[in-house]
Amino acid sequence: MPNRAIIVDSKDQYGIIEYNEKPIAGGGEGVIYLSIDGLFVAKIFIPAINKSLDVLKWILKAHPPSGNEVEPYLAWPTAIVVDNTHTRALGVVMPNINRPTAWMLPLSWYRSKKTWMKTYTDHPERKGNFKGRVEAAICITAAARYLNRIGYAHADFSDKNVFVNPVAGKAALIDLDGLIVPNFIHGEVLGTSGYMAPELVTREQKLPDQYTDRHALAVVLYEFLLMGHPLRGGRPAMSDDSNQDDELMFGSHALYREHSTDHSNYPKVSYMSAKTLGQEMAALFRRSFESALAFQTQKGRPHPSEYESALKHLRDDLVACSNANCFWGYFPSQDGTLEKCPACGAKAPDVTRGYARILRANPAHGVFSFDSEKSVRLLRDCMLRADQLFERGKNKPSLSIKPTLSGTEWDIEIHDPNLTCVLISKTDGHIKTLTANHSARVSTHYWLRLTQTDGEKEAVLVQFGKKQLQGWS
Repeated sequence: MPNRAIIVDSKDQYGIIEYNEKPIAGGGEGVIYLSIDGLFVAKIFIPAINKSLDVLKWILKAHPPSGNEVEPYLAWPTAIVVDNTHTRALGVVMPNINRPTAWMLPLSWYRSKKTWMKTYTDHPERKGNFKGRVEAAICITAAARYLNRIGYAHADFSDKNVFVNPVAGKAALIDLDGLIVPNFIHGEVLGTSGYMAPELVTREQKLPDQYTDRHALAVVLYEFLLMGHPLRGGRPAMSDDSNQDDELMFGSHALYREHSTDHSNYPKVSYMSAKTLGQEMAALFRRSFESALAFQTQKGRPHPSEYESALKHLRDDLVACSNANCFWGYFPSQDGTLEKCPACGAKAPDVTRGYARILRANPAHGVFSFDSEKSVRLLRDCMLRADQLFERGKNKPSLSIKPTLSGTEWDIEIHDPNLTCVLISKTDGHIKTLTANHSARVSTHYWLRLTQTDGEKEAVLVQFGKKQLQGWS
């Protein structure tokens, strides 16, 4: 017989959930059971936990709007398990994010080379590659950005509450029933050792907030992408007691292992440096773990949106490794300056010259014309932002971290056999389609920036590789 429980949703509508008798997981606050239909999990609190029913209802109402881009990245509670009197919260109901058709595993499976190798050995189909890691990291930062925007703090951003699928490039944040709103909703936990900000470890700050979340997010990203803890380096133990040593390492004596001037915590063994990810990501990590590590400078910690933007640029810079057995599979080309794969040492692919054309399109009259007076520097297997155009004869392209034209940034996708330009605005999600009856031998993604000029749409179209588009007039 399945267990049955009374639930109430954000609209005060009551119902019943049926779940299996055998738990699938457990933690410090409760035990997790799978619903009979497999679509949800019920977290039943242990008797010592007494969460406010009103606070949980408040959290339910902050659920991302249906269809919001971040909705899949947040396992937001959908209902509260209540007692027979409907006055006491006994648990919460959340989406099941680890289904056979769409699995996810705790980040702890992937946060070091040792745990990654175990995952590879036990579940080779779930090892993923570096490109999938970057895409999953973008999902993590998008989830953090949403929480930050609505004024909530997670309070326990860690490898046990971030679930990832580096094969599909997906991620989700769980344990959202303990969210905090500073000065309004207070949680029961301070965080997990290794992810708590130094000011929480030293008790300079009593409760988590958005700034301590930003520290934890940076640790999660560093571990996931570089397979090492940013504060755990080669420095000798500071205490014979391992717990006290951790308190010093992550608290009052916290020191970035890649610190620019103090090299005392540099790893004694080979490790993957943040510089591998390019200047933008390396600079954000330096801010997180160097200039803004202390309580007094916490407000300088990068916002989740800064990491999200940098990770998207990192994704654009990835190239496929020529070594089929490379455990990364992809690596950042750093605009063609990296000579070998940092994971396996294989030679980096050659930088090739591609083509860019100015496409002037007037959809109302079906007029498409091209101006090929500009060229573009391209990297093989790499999506290139359209702002990386440069005038013929100049040595270097003009790079911009946040390209914009008329306040809007666009993606373009071109499909065979007819030219179909699907323009998707990154700012408001607006979609516009332009078509023309010209065949094009294209099967990859292109970046496009669109602006309005005298009633015509002027766009920069970037082509990959050395071959020019065929059949275009």
